[in-house]
Amino acid sequence: MSVPIMTPSIAEVTTIPGGVGVAAVSKAATENGTAPTATSAPNDKQQEGTSPPRRRRHVPPHDYPTRSLEFLRHLQPSTASNATPAPAVHPSPSSGCPLRIIVVGAGLGGLATSIAFTLSNPAHQVTILEQAPVLAEVGAGIQMPSNTTNLLKRWGVMPHLEGKIVYPRDIRFRRWQDGSIIGRTMLNPEFKHMFGASYYVVHRAHLHSGLHARAVELGIDVRVASKVVEYVEDEGGAGVKLETGELLNADLVVAADGVKSLAREVITGKKALEKPTGYAAYRATVDVEAMKEKGLDGLIKDGPGLNIWIGDLRHVMTYPIAGGKSFNMVLSHRDSSDPKTWTQDDVFAGLEKEFSGWDPHLTSIISLIKTALKWPLLTTPKLDTWLSKGSRIALLGDAAHAMVPYMSQGAAMAMEDGAALAVAVSKMQTAKQLGFALKVFEKERMKRSGDMQDASMVNAYIWHIADGPEQKARDEGMKPEVEGKRQEWSSNQWSDPVTMWWCYGYDAEREMERAWDREVGGLIDGVMGGEHRQRHRRPREGDRNGGLTIGAPEPVDASPNAGFQKTVTCATSDGTTITGERCLASGVKLGSFHLCGLVHPRKRYEEHRRPRLGPGGGAVEQGRQQACRRMVNRKIPLDDPILFNPGLDQCKRRRGYKKAREERGGGMGQTDLIASICIYFAVLEW
Repeated sequence: MSVPIMTPSIAEVTTIPGGVGVAAVSKAATENGTAPTATSAPNDKQQEGTSPPRRRRHVPPHDYPTRSLEFLRHLQPSTASNATPAPAVHPSPSSGCPLRIIVVGAGLGGLATSIAFTLSNPAHQVTILEQAPVLAEVGAGIQMPSNTTNLLKRWGVMPHLEGKIVYPRDIRFRRWQDGSIIGRTMLNPEFKHMFGASYYVVHRAHLHSGLHARAVELGIDVRVASKVVEYVEDEGGAGVKLETGELLNADLVVAADGVKSLAREVITGKKALEKPTGYAAYRATVDVEAMKEKGLDGLIKDGPGLNIWIGDLRHVMTYPIAGGKSFNMVLSHRDSSDPKTWTQDDVFAGLEKEFSGWDPHLTSIISLIKTALKWPLLTTPKLDTWLSKGSRIALLGDAAHAMVPYMSQGAAMAMEDGAALAVAVSKMQTAKQLGFALKVFEKERMKRSGDMQDASMVNAYIWHIADGPEQKARDEGMKPEVEGKRQEWSSNQWSDPVTMWWCYGYDAEREMERAWDREVGGLIDGVMGGEHRQRHRRPREGDRNGGLTIGAPEPVDASPNAGFQKTVTCATSDGTTITGERCLASGVKLGSFHLCGLVHPRKRYEEHRRPRLGPGGGAVEQGRQQACRRMVNRKIPLDDPILFNPGLDQCKRRRGYKKAREERGGGMGQTDLIASICIYFAVLEW
């Protein structure tokens, strides 16, 4: 159907339905006296040329890979871990189980989710419900990191953004007082080389328009003026009731209805879970031509890039958007006052007071702002579940995990959610597997988005340190990147190698493929759909294992007289379970590799450097040790399966077989030894 679209001009004041907690004002109204002047909520300020009193602040809790807090190692505990990049994959369209899907909310996350569903299975019937009478996106600039851009490229959205996106060269971190560069992250072309896609910035309205255009191309039904007032669910499906009284039914309802989600209230039974963070942000754009007239376009002359001034409890992020015609500004500051008390005259009075004494070049640009919005920064707690009791209604995006924007990953997480959910649903073979598919999605995405919430709060800590020892240590930790030197860690999370790979090297579709295979890839487990779980059945021809088909006959019985006359082909991959044990554990920890049930389940070999698999001797022992050394701690990507073709009829002729049989007296022990040795040789050959 035809949908009215409103793309606001960059300079105009945006009207927000409901408007609670957001103050918008035109500077002209303030200057001509139509808007009274008033002071903003009291805050501690940095005076020009002086440092404010130091405050003792605590490092936010976090459990994601980063080394950006190494600068505190002599002051506070730090965390470190490793991250591994994930090459891009694009799942093939599924013909498995078409569903009727309702997506509530036509924001960035809702549109992205509908596109992902349709591309993963064109037979899905996808309907988007938007309460607004016209499609529009509130806000100004938005960053598109590589983990998002990879998805948009696959989905065919990028052609709709041509001429509207900007390719920033780098991010420059500047000292609040004088604008001196204290940190730097190279973005393009470095990010494309590392992560497969560039790092872009764009006007939020342009990105929204591009996603909508792609959805229309795919034939997705987008309904405006369709406010959902009730969610319903029973054994036969789910649905929503509209304000008009209309009831719409579906197999799956996806709630991408934002930070004030009605669906979240239904699922959790709790109202108003969104909580203020004590931070607020002014959002505005400045016309680049006006900057040129005032001689303030030096930042743009240096080449397109992001510039961020960081100081005590405040920062200002800037970058060009709209093809370089506008200069986007986000000015974050402490404000614990009730947004309901905000008035329009707070905006410009607050801007002047909050950043008084900061870099004169920055404050001169701030003086050119004509219109601005003031937003409270809200978060939601980490929820116990994103799913309804019947697992037919699911949350995603801000409805599930609202976060502060300090990693520039809020919209990215919503798009990743949509990509992951589409992959999980595409794996279904019957409608009965919907509940399991949603639980796999929930498990994977809860961890990822929760960690990103933590990373965003860690950035709030790092950027907002008051002048003092911690600030000097932080700046010193970013110094090598300014000098163009390689470093093992950085107090700038966007340059810290560990954090970068974890954040930008993440592929939502690939990781959901991994998650699915971890849960359902076991040969013995079969299809894990509640009562269908079978832990101890031997693999049979046609069994599925992480998307691979087992082509071998059922293996011979593990008995002294089995003879090992058959060659057993076993397709296995990361996380596969056989007879309840792992073939290849996450990270590839060499242990008891079970070859189609032949290996005794009690045999576990955890010593990787000097494995003791029993007597082997000679070439067998040497080959086994070589294989072990080669594979210890080696990561095996899930979509690079190991095909074990050990040829058991040849194993008995290897040196050491006769000795092993004599010493162990036949029986299961001998089978255990020979199967293990053959698998090690198979791994070595791979």
